Amino acid sequence: MKWKAIKVAHNGYDKYIRGYIGEFLKWKFEPSKEGDYFYIEALEDNTYISIYDGSSSSKLYSNMSKFEYSFNKIKWYKLSKLPLKGGKFYFEKECDRIYLRNISGSIANTSSSGGRFFPTYESTPFKIGGDLHTVMFKYTDKVDTLGNFAFTNLFNNSYVADASDLILPATTVGRRTYSSMFYNSKKLKYAPKVLSAINFSGDECYSKMFSLCSSLVNAPELPATTLTEQCYFDMFRSCSSLTKAPKILPATTLAPNCYQNMFYSCSSLVTAPELPATELYSMCYYSMFYNCYALVEAPKLPATTLAASCYYGMFYNCPSLNKVVCLATDISATSCTNNWVTWVSSTGTFIKHPDMNGWSTGNNGIPNGWTVENYTE
Repeated sequence: MKWKAIKVAHNGYDKYIRGYIGEFLKWKFEPSKEGDYFYIEALEDNTYISIYDGSSSSKLYSNMSKFEYSFNKIKWYKLSKLPLKGGKFYFEKECDRIYLRNISGSIANTSSSGGRFFPTYESTPFKIGGDLHTVMFKYTDKVDTLGNFAFTNLFNNSYVADASDLILPATTVGRRTYSSMFYNSKKLKYAPKVLSAINFSGDECYSKMFSLCSSLVNAPELPATTLTEQCYFDMFRSCSSLTKAPKILPATTLAPNCYQNMFYSCSSLVTAPELPATELYSMCYYSMFYNCYALVEAPKLPATTLAASCYYGMFYNCPSLNKVVCLATDISATSCTNNWVTWVSSTGTFIKHPDMNGWSTGNNGIPNGWTVENYTE
């Protein structure tokens, strides 16, 4: 018997359910275009989230007077009227949602210490989505520029498991804007699909954003073409379930330490991103893929002139790595390839620029035992 999708109205908005004719099984949301609100969604029956833990105030709890909530995007109520049990809000069914919007003004961070949206206390895993700016700023304001520290630590150590539909629309961001945003959120499996910022007005913008998110399986698209110092530092460090990086990191203007430790100890990472930059900066790829045990093939490295420590430790302890394409013809910069291929596979292929004859062998050059070929288009 074939499945059938049936559209019904529930609590003022549309859902889909799937089931046999005459026998319904489970609610499932119709895909929708999220508007001027942020939402929290239950991933299973009897989900609950902590709003307040009795000792430390979250941004959500301490700013209740600035929020409204709704179950149907039609009727809105003051968040202070939200029914809580022991500081927790309960969802009865999987896919149930609560919508939030800011009706007053900014609660974005203004200092490096930041602040969490949820307390790190007794929650079941849940999903967040919609436009994050509509809870961090007045929901009717269209914000495309963020100041320094705006979302630092916002979901740090949280129980967020799915942020795949979270919208981060700002295109210009300040220093450490998203730094440590999901740091150590060990339940997080799905990151936002894209991080929209293309203009960085300070350093460390995405540093440690997903560090220690050991369940994370996807990486967002990163469209920026001009980077700042340490902007991706430790971004996915120890994301041990991450198997695939963004297809490409399109930046052509780099900065000191911009990719340092970006995928450090991503032990399941199989596919590296394309790295098209041809003009490098000091320490730009420093230890980028350190301890990536599953990585088989390095991204093509098109730069002909290297910078100080630019590839230092880049593929250190990548025991599966067996192919490197490096078109460098000038490797005279200080420590530019130090330990870059320490403890890689004992056999492999190194493809070099046909005019380059200055490579040494060993941990700082071409790995011992590898076959050497000249690059052809």
